[in-house]
Amino acid sequence: MYKTISLLTLKYLKWTKLLNYNTVTSSLHITMTFKLLRILFKIGNCLAITPKNFKLRKPTILEKILGCFMLIFQTVTAITSVAYKLPQYSQYIYIKLTVYVILDVSLYLFSVTAVLSGLFKRNQWYKLVKNLMLTGKDPTTGHKKYFGFIVVNVIFLAMMVYLNVVFGTDFVKRFTLNFFKLYVQFFINYLVYAILQILKMRYRSLAQSLENEANIRDTTLKRVSYDYILLKESVSIFNNIFGWLILFNTIHSSLQIVVYPSDTFLSSRIEWILADIFVLIIFCGGIVITIISCDLVLSESEKILSISLKHLEASPDNRNLLKFIEMALANFPKFSAARFFSISRTTILRILNATVTFLIVVIQFQINVQKL
Repeated sequence: MYKTISLLTLKYLKWTKLLNYNTVTSSLHITMTFKLLRILFKIGNCLAITPKNFKLRKPTILEKILGCFMLIFQTVTAITSVAYKLPQYSQYIYIKLTVYVILDVSLYLFSVTAVLSGLFKRNQWYKLVKNLMLTGKDPTTGHKKYFGFIVVNVIFLAMMVYLNVVFGTDFVKRFTLNFFKLYVQFFINYLVYAILQILKMRYRSLAQSLENEANIRDTTLKRVSYDYILLKESVSIFNNIFGWLILFNTIHSSLQIVVYPSDTFLSSRIEWILADIFVLIIFCGGIVITIISCDLVLSESEKILSISLKHLEASPDNRNLLKFIEMALANFPKFSAARFFSISRTTILRILNATVTFLIVVIQFQINVQKL
């Protein structure tokens, strides 16, 4: 699918004489390290959710065995966790019970999808990293990136320990079984953030290339056109790899907003209220950062169009620039959650609108039940 899109666009550029392969390819072969992404891939490979490195296009036998083990492990722990929760679930009203069931199912589907993506989407992983390597220098080489990854892991683990202390032994028994799933969710959120940061820097680099020239040369347009197409293809691959994961993550995070604030509203213990706030930060923070990061990528792409239009106003007879703008509009990036909905900054408002409405209903039901 992605190859077809890319080839059709390249043929269009060649037909309009905007693309010359000889002048473009020489500027694209840039050596990069991607140090942080390599580390994330190695950790992800241990969790059976990513390739071990950037070169493996097919999973090894050991990776297949690990993937199968993880699928079995995820299923067994999910069933056992539900068995532990049954006494607690029996005390809930039907609407809250439904929410908790969907929470468990969405987290399980997220974990299973992550493993299946690591096993069966190796070509997309390979193509995504290859495209990112071809379109610019590595923006993640600083030590601050490693420090940031370590810090967020420490914060995540500290919050988990606090939750175990506050909610007691029964919670630990139920929670420990899901800890691995929750860490996979946390790790993928960070991996998505890292990839989106690279995409954002790539689009920003193209915008700067256009902005730095008073009169855009044809060679610059050719280079930027090629990179722009590769980035559009990269966004499509990103959607294919992470679309379902983002969907399940959105469902899980949205329902956390329903469950924990409703408990907080009815609770008088400060430590429980603080624990519920930590839960919301852990689960909702990841999807909010993902949505904002996607929107920032779109903003950088919009800057490319804005700069191009300004140049066109100054040089209205520049036919190559006009063709470039047409190409950019045709290949404007679009993020989606498994094609169920598009992702932009307004997605946060839509999620809040739906969850707050449902939260009010749940709280009202709980208050009415307590009065009976």
